[in-house]
Amino acid sequence: MPAVDPLLASVPERFYVHGEGRGETLHRSSAEAIHRDVIGLDLRQRDNVLEIGTGTGYSGALLPVAPARPGA
Repeated sequence: MPAVDPLLASVPERFYVHGEGRGETLHRSSAEAIHRDVIGLDLRQRDNVLEIGTGTGYSGALLPVAPARPGA
């Protein structure tokens, strides 16, 4: 993975980490692991994704800006 991946740079991780007033999330994967999972979906432009999360919402924030292949 490049030093600063455009996908990770497009969604500031600082808004999705534990912090005062944000409550606690029991499990949070690393940004790199979430990136690998989102890219691993191999999305196409017309794909729909239902992301049911119980964490910080970071993966849900990455999905709309993830690169998608052309096609139906």
